[in-house]
Amino acid sequence: MTNLPLNGRLLFESAPDMYLALTPDLIIAEVSNRYLAATKTTRDGIVGRHIFEVFPDNPDDPNADATRNLRASLERVRDLRIQDSMAVQKYDIPRAAAEGGGFEARFWSPVNTPVLADDGALLGIIHRVEDVTEFVRLKQEQDAERESTAQLRSHTEAVEAEVYRRTLEVAAASRQIKDGERSLREAKDAAERANRAKSDFLAKMSHELRTPLNSIIGFSDVLLEETAGPLTAKQRRFVDNVLTSGRQLLSLINDILDLSKVEAGRMELSMVRVSPAGAVDEVLASLQPLATRKRHALHSELPADLPLVDADPVRLKQILMNLVSNAIKYTPDGGTIAVRAAAVTVDGRTMVRTEVSDTGIGIADADLDRVFDEFEQVGGEYGRAQEGTGLGLALARRLVMLHGGTIGVQSVAGKGSTFHFTLPCAVSAAPFAKPGIATPGTQAADGSKHDGAAPQPPVALVVDDDAKASALLSDYLEGAGFRVVTSTSGADALQQVRTLRPTLVTLDMILPDRPGGVDVLTVIKRQSDTRDIPVIVVSITDDRSVALALGAAAWLVKPVGRHEFLRAVETALRGAPSARPAAR
Repeated sequence: MTNLPLNGRLLFESAPDMYLALTPDLIIAEVSNRYLAATKTTRDGIVGRHIFEVFPDNPDDPNADATRNLRASLERVRDLRIQDSMAVQKYDIPRAAAEGGGFEARFWSPVNTPVLADDGALLGIIHRVEDVTEFVRLKQEQDAERESTAQLRSHTEAVEAEVYRRTLEVAAASRQIKDGERSLREAKDAAERANRAKSDFLAKMSHELRTPLNSIIGFSDVLLEETAGPLTAKQRRFVDNVLTSGRQLLSLINDILDLSKVEAGRMELSMVRVSPAGAVDEVLASLQPLATRKRHALHSELPADLPLVDADPVRLKQILMNLVSNAIKYTPDGGTIAVRAAAVTVDGRTMVRTEVSDTGIGIADADLDRVFDEFEQVGGEYGRAQEGTGLGLALARRLVMLHGGTIGVQSVAGKGSTFHFTLPCAVSAAPFAKPGIATPGTQAADGSKHDGAAPQPPVALVVDDDAKASALLSDYLEGAGFRVVTSTSGADALQQVRTLRPTLVTLDMILPDRPGGVDVLTVIKRQSDTRDIPVIVVSITDDRSVALALGAAAWLVKPVGRHEFLRAVETALRGAPSARPAAR
């Protein structure tokens, strides 16, 4: 609108009414001469400036609301692309210093009209006003002095007719606004339906993809451990490639699903008191082989009295895993990655601040603002050469925010980066002490304990209708010293539990018939003679809250590796009246 032809601009400036031409951002683009005269302004003084910068409310009038009303009207025009008529407004016009300064009270009747392109896009807004100051003043004098003149009657009739017309316009505009609100509600409902459909699709695809990935990753891991026989160097290289690709695909699936859950407001945190030191130790232990391959020095610097935090332990380790694995990935061979943590006070709250520092390629200042955005990978040619989707940091940010913490980064290109995040400390939390691992006496299949030299191997019941998944867990358990019995249905599983009284049960929550996984878990935990049997859920889904509430010892999401699974088994058997067999 700022590029009107010369003739068009002269016509606009010479218009007999008071007009402003505004851009969609409410910048004054053109103004009529009569508007300038009425507002005691100059064209050079107001064109190119924001309308509310030029015409603010009178700061000495606590009841001034003209700016707020005009802003609301202009926003309706901008959002709904319809004309908006306003009731008579009191505007105080700033006086020039030569005239004594201050403000002069004026009364205007405004109309705001959109200027639309052929495709419906908003080009600008025409702000037209009629000065009714004289009418209002005469009306006030009439009320005060009870006198009437012909001029006042004439003006009154004209203004009242205009007010009536404007009232009709306001009513029509109100109906349009209601129609627009209804359309917005319908669009919102459609968006929510689409979001639910997306979530359902992702959940289904997750199940369909995780099932074969469980076998790919699990059996590749078994082959690499050579429990089924030795591999040649070439075979080991091929299997390692398969395992690496499977884990990368699993990581991508997990990140996409987690982001989808957060966006849909369906991410549920299982908040408990967690040791950040313990979480750091676990993450560094799992990533040490990756750091070793790149000849990195990977270490932590944690105080002995580091307090507990209120967090979801799975999500806390996920945050750390993303930050530390990124540091390893974006640090050239032979670098250093350090994890530090300390208790700090932020806005009166005690928090644990964790830092992950590296000596890697760093991040340019221009890229710092977008490093936490989805699908962003920064770091020049070296960064683009690294594998990944750019979802890890975006997900870490969302998870930290869900915990009530903050996340950020400091970096110098070519010298390294330090990512940091805070989590709230547990209330009155004492420093964390790692518990010892109790080793109960072994238990036979019939439930009796044997402390002699030749105890019977404890029994583990694996409940899963997927033969490949069942075979994988059986291999893990047999390698740990269990005698394994399998079941493919809920009814058979309950019968096996009553007959065998196993030391341990692993349970898939998705079974093909009734009773399902939830029913099996409920029955086991309600019966006095079976409630002490540890049940580890190993399933495709991640809806852990129900199972944990019913008494499950742990929840693992397929695919699950041998070491992660056996750690969960060991934890589940601590303190339980069942055996932890000696490793073979």
